Amino acid sequence: RANLKKANLREAYLWKANLENADLNDANLELADLRGATLAGADLRDSQLASANLGYANLT
Repeated sequence: RANLKKANLREAYLWKANLENADLNDANLELADLRGATLAGADLRDSQLASANLGYANLT
């Protein structure tokens, strides 16, 4: 389980990244490219996702 709590991933290119069960609590993902990423079970509490590209992302 990746610990990315409070990480600054603003404008990060995370296309098809496997972030399953990752701890992204309070992470900054604004404008991040998460197309096709796997976020199933990820902790996104208090994360900033404004304008993040979640096209085809797996959130289940």
